Order: sequence, then structure tokens, then C-alpha cells
Amino acid sequence: MATVSEIYDLIKYKATKAGFNGTFSPVDFNLLFPRAEIKLFNRLYSDYYKTQLISDSLAPFFSDATAIVVGGTGQYTYPTDLFHIDSLTHTISGIQYAVMRVEKDRLANHLSSAIEAPSLKFPIYTQYSTVLQFYPTTLATATLVYLKKPRTSVYGYTLNGVTAYNTLVAGSSYTNGVYTSVALTGGSGVSATANITVVGNVVTSVTIVSGGMNYVVGNVLSASSASIGGTGSGFSITVTQVSGNRPVYNPNTSVQTQFSDYEIDELVYYVLEDLAMNNRDQMLQQFSQVQAKDERLM
Repeated sequence: MATVSEIYDLIKYKATKAGFNGTFSPVDFNLLFPRAEIKLFNRLYSDYYKTQLISDSLAPFFSDATAIVVGGTGQYTYPTDLFHIDSLTHTISGIQYAVMRVEKDRLANHLSSAIEAPSLKFPIYTQYSTVLQFYPTTLATATLVYLKKPRTSVYGYTLNGVTAYNTLVAGSSYTNGVYTSVALTGGSGVSATANITVVGNVVTSVTIVSGGMNYVVGNVLSASSASIGGTGSGFSITVTQVSGNRPVYNPNTSVQTQFSDYEIDELVYYVLEDLAMNNRDQMLQQFSQVQAKDERLM
């Protein structure tokens, strides 16, 4: 088994033989080699047990087993994030019975059949645009497991968010306590929040949690009394510093990806492919398409 040092030297040797004129430092190795390890592990695992890999990759998108209540007409309005139904069951006396899917063009045959007519032990359903229709309509309850649509990832950021303030005006008659992520009001911006502490019925401390966007120095900010105990008035702070026009990452407003480390490279190349197409960059487009294809084949 090769040591890390031997692998590092081998990479430098092969890169030099291939005409690479740049440098390959230990910092570069520690940044790039872990990704290579993940790629290799992913390929080996895929070769070993491809179906399990697919199942594990989709695992974050499966719902928990969800007990549903079927309406009197046999209809259930399914969740808006439903992408594909994995299983539907109905329980009678502790025994689970599968609810069989029937396509709409076969539904009449089942309902009129003397042999395949639905019953509580052999229920059926068909899927419409927003509802599941169950038969018999007296089914009442079922258990649903489904594949969810992925969340839309969002890179949250702030422009001209509040980063500092002074002139804390304490106000009066507030309710003592510590209030978290309170929405700040006033000023030219939106979405700034703060943790606010009230002692002796006055505001004694304000800690900015989220700087929000589009504030300017000199904005006077306050908060609704309903958000800090329901009583009091007069509290304010004055903005003395904002983050500027450079986007600053904000984890509080970000929506994180649901995909695993194994899929990140493929996602990156998909983005690069669209970026290249939008900017008519043929070299980047060719590179990203080849790399994305290689990732899918792993």
C-alpha cells in the first residue's frame, strides 16, 4: 500500500511528464486529493452494489411514513412536494394491505368487476393533478411514503446589511426577557433581525443576528413591542456601518442542498454547462459536458 508521500510524488511526476508547468503544493494536494478519494470510493461502491447506491442517494428525498386521512368522497389532497408515490398501505386489525395503483383508463373495469372490485382489504387508488382518489371511498385512512421533490437551494446573501450600530435608546415599559431573532423595523432596508434583552423594563442589549439588505448609515431602527413582550415603546438604535455592495454570505437566509458529497461534482458541472451556454463559451461548455458525463458514468 502506497504512502501519502509516495502518491504525492507520483502525482507531481506524472503531471510534469504530461507537460504541466505549474506547481503542485501540499496545500493543493490536501484540497484536491480528498475529492479524488470520494470519486474512487463512489465508483467502487457503485460497481459493488449499484442498486444500493441509487437507494442511498435518494434516501434524503423520501418522506417518513405518513398517516393520512381520506375524505368522505375517497379523496386525499397530496402534499405539494410529492414527486412519486413509493408505497400506500391500509391497516386492518394490525395487518397492512397494499393499496394498488390503477391507471385512470382501467379504473372503470375495476369498479365494475365482480372479481377485481375494490374492498377494504384490496383497496385501489388513482392519481389526479392534486388528489389521490381511493376506492372504496370508505377507506378513511392510509399510510403514505413518497419521493419528495428536492428543495430549491438558495445562496443567501446580504448587500448593505447592518454590521454595527450605536446610540441605543432604551425605551420604557418593556417586558423583561431575552427575545431572539426579532425583526427590526424602520430604515431603508429589509430583513434585519436581532437578539434583544430587556432588563428593568428597558432594552439593555441588542445583538445583530441577520444584517438584512439595503440599509444605509444613519438609519434609525426599532422593533414592534409585540415582538419583545407585548408592551413598551421608544427603543431604537442607529446604524453606523453596513456591509457594502459586495455580497456577503448569510447562512440564516440560505437553503442548503439536499444532495450528498458524491453528487456535488456533477451538480457543479451542470451549473458550468448552463453558464457556458448562456455566455457562449464553447471551451467551458465542452469541458463541463465531458466532466458531467464522466460523473454520471461513475
